[in-house]
Amino acid sequence: MSPDSSKRDKAWVDGFAVSFFGVVGTCFVSIPGFLYNTLWMYMNSRIQQESSVACVSYTDPVMEVSQLTIGVKGKVCAYFNSRGKKVDFTLNATSEDLQATMLNHQYEDIVVIGYGDNEVWEARDTDVSTDMVDGWGIPKKPGVCVRIGCCALAGESLAESVAETTIEPKRSITCADAFKQLWLKRGGLENLANIQ
Repeated sequence: MSPDSSKRDKAWVDGFAVSFFGVVGTCFVSIPGFLYNTLWMYMNSRIQQESSVACVSYTDPVMEVSQLTIGVKGKVCAYFNSRGKKVDFTLNATSEDLQATMLNHQYEDIVVIGYGDNEVWEARDTDVSTDMVDGWGIPKKPGVCVRIGCCALAGESLAESVAETTIEPKRSITCADAFKQLWLKRGGLENLANIQ
């Protein structure tokens, strides 16, 4: 056996081990989040009343997978379903979807998921800023606006332009921060407002 072939064999074994344990580790972390999402999305579909919560979401595939693996949509459903409210999801949302949601009197609460800082949400078609939302001249929702995303602290909060009450981080967060607040502490979504 030549030295090159033994290096190649070792590299193959090392690559296989990393891949195998990476897949096992990913399944260990992501399967509970996927199951949690599935359970609460099913529970959400069983609520008989009209929807009173709208969730608009636009994320790239990487963030979408991270949101699914940590059970974000399940946590949104759990939070509002436990208060007797059904959630409608609009995925791949545009600025027009957010505007239509704000105009729809059926919805009391809005959840905004995606990239951006606390004064901008990156919708599919454009960046939706606090100034843009204020320019629409739409009255604030009487309920809560939950902002889930990076939320780096900048100026006036987009969530404050959308609803009377907000649940959003007070600083830029990572998926690890969100996981810790959603799963390792009591309270769920409310914990996002406690990230300082």
